Amino acid sequence: MFRYIMQFSKTGTSCYISHLDLVRVFHRAFKREGIKLEYSKGFNPHPKMGFAQPLSLGYVGLREYIEFETKEEWKPEELERRMAAQMPEGIAIQMCRMLEYPKKTLASVTEAAIYTVTIPVKKTLQLKAEDCRQLYMGQEKIIVLKKQKKKKDLVEVDIKPKIQDITFLPQSKQMQIKMKIDAGSNSNLSPEQVIDSVLRCFAIDTDRSEISVTRHLIFFREAVSLPDAAGDAPELERWGAQKEDEAVWNHMNTIMENSEVLKKLQKERLGKAMILVIDGCAPEYISPERAPELHKLAQETGFAKRVQCAMPSVTNVNHACILSGKWPMDTGVIGNYYYDPETGEEGFIEERGYMKAETLLQYYKKLGKTTALLTVKGKVLGVYGDGADTGLSVQDPDEEIIKRYDLSPAPAINSVEATEWIVRAAAECIRRDDPDLMYCTTNDYIFHHFAPGTPEADAQIKAVSDIICEIAAMDPERQIYITADHGMNQKHTIVNFPQIAKNAGFDVFCLPPLKDRYIENHIYQEGGMLYVFLKNPVQATDFRRFAEEHPLVERVLDSEQAAVEFYLPVDKIGDFVLLAGEDVAFGEVEGESIHTDGSRTHGSLYERRIPLIAIRAEQRAERYRYHKDIAAHLMGNY
Repeated sequence: MFRYIMQFSKTGTSCYISHLDLVRVFHRAFKREGIKLEYSKGFNPHPKMGFAQPLSLGYVGLREYIEFETKEEWKPEELERRMAAQMPEGIAIQMCRMLEYPKKTLASVTEAAIYTVTIPVKKTLQLKAEDCRQLYMGQEKIIVLKKQKKKKDLVEVDIKPKIQDITFLPQSKQMQIKMKIDAGSNSNLSPEQVIDSVLRCFAIDTDRSEISVTRHLIFFREAVSLPDAAGDAPELERWGAQKEDEAVWNHMNTIMENSEVLKKLQKERLGKAMILVIDGCAPEYISPERAPELHKLAQETGFAKRVQCAMPSVTNVNHACILSGKWPMDTGVIGNYYYDPETGEEGFIEERGYMKAETLLQYYKKLGKTTALLTVKGKVLGVYGDGADTGLSVQDPDEEIIKRYDLSPAPAINSVEATEWIVRAAAECIRRDDPDLMYCTTNDYIFHHFAPGTPEADAQIKAVSDIICEIAAMDPERQIYITADHGMNQKHTIVNFPQIAKNAGFDVFCLPPLKDRYIENHIYQEGGMLYVFLKNPVQATDFRRFAEEHPLVERVLDSEQAAVEFYLPVDKIGDFVLLAGEDVAFGEVEGESIHTDGSRTHGSLYERRIPLIAIRAEQRAERYRYHKDIAAHLMGNY
């Protein structure tokens, strides 16, 4: 058995030879030259040859590696000559050597690769190279969507830790990128994911087929028996030395300091937007049959689809996510109510200081844009109002604003009129003040009391639809997003789990994240999720077994499991998280449980489905999987 490594390049039209076809090219070349390969043992033997790192279709490879084992000993120079004669146009054999080390396969010791990317641009980026790098790598996270193996689901992945180095070279008609990224079986990053995130970050609109990618070098974690020259890439030493158009540089030199440049770029790419959050609006409430004009407008200028909210599916948690484009683990908001296990302090979350992530309101304000936050519930303005130039709530109305917008007196917060009143106020605010960002949210009073298709629910949706269509016609440049903070479902069984746990001998504090002051909406403070704090940690194993066996508890997660699955801050959610079934809610009732026909509520996994109707959206429909993606795209963080 004799082991060899061969270096080759793949350029020109050969870059469109797929990896599987490339395997066949080499296998046939070995056969035609009479080079007998070793085969694996077993029921389905295959030739012992492999590539250091597969090269994607369409990529140019300047230094690629294949390793193989032969039955007979060959001089490396002879193998190099024979194989070169059998290669198709575009594949050039550069060298061949005996492979003495490593003992492992090349694929198993590959750790990184250097690529260069050329992206054509229609509009010159008004940034120098370092500004581009600062803008891109300055993001807290660089999130992309990745398909799970053996599943159709897409998951969010932060690729920033896998980018070892990246350099940008903006030119008049193109953007060039050089990057060193993780490669290999231990940690691998596809250049496509970097390209996708760069296009979003710099708001570049281009055809993917026009983007070229070249792989220059592959790095190995262990020493590989190659001559020193094999690892050189002289063309990379020249990369970045190209002179850009003098007019471009002269224009750049007249722009302000570096931070001001970034601020200017962000401001230019930020258009006018309105986000309407219809509190508690399950998709069935605002279907094409019940809002035909709105769906027709979306079909003509955007899209309508179903997305998901964050967990728990309650108001505060989801406003934090919608406004920031981030998950609860980043916002720090885990419910409408808080509990401190060290002090025993508990209370409603209704004022500023709980939100840890930057909001759209603050982001727009920072860039010199104007903002407005209009809400039925006063707590939304209290918790998230920082950065709002104009703030108005039905609960605590500003009479000066009401007079300026020529509005009728504010109705009761828990009334059928409250939602239409606040959306009408948003329309008048846009008509008179034209804020760059309008964030408007309603109350879920109607949906707590009336199911989809009832006259009351349909009337509210029609009123909202009519006003949104009016705004879209009045302001044809504004992006408009209609979504919800959570859905709504009927619940027939209300479970007093703290009482159940106490009766079973467990010392716990149960925090219902849904709990708030609006008891007209949930008279039992009933919701589909519960944070459980054990006062006696010794009871953890017994408590989990007890909760899992209880027929009215659908799922039991420890805090670490819940934090991973729902992106929650592990230090704020207690020891266990309980989830109720579709027809069950945890609440404050007499005894251990009650049966009722009077509860429509939320908080569980079954209220995660929500609508997203977009008019002139920032991105294509497939880019939005959660309501938080609206802000993520607007802020360039997705």
